[in-house]
Amino acid sequence: MDSSLPGPPDAPITAKKLVETEGTEAALAEFGAWCLKEARGDGYAGDIDGGSVQSKALELGLLIEREVTEPCSEVSCVCAEAGDFPATCLFLAPGIE
Repeated sequence: MDSSLPGPPDAPITAKKLVETEGTEAALAEFGAWCLKEARGDGYAGDIDGGSVQSKALELGLLIEREVTEPCSEVSCVCAEAGDFPATCLFLAPGIE
């Protein structure tokens, strides 16, 4: 288990494709290009749906899903504010700061 990730150390990690196959920089480049295309899809600058951004980041491996049974932090655990445990929480992939 990667101890550099936030959250309980025994929580399983679900990794995704591009980060593993091409690396973090390639995944970030693809994500950035996707964001620009989404924001300018009709030729005009616009907003990008937050759920779409999250889905794309998960698909590329930039966000990692982890099952947690308790808050990962006493200060800033969004999952603790949102509902009950166990919960599936999202964390930035290693190498993204």
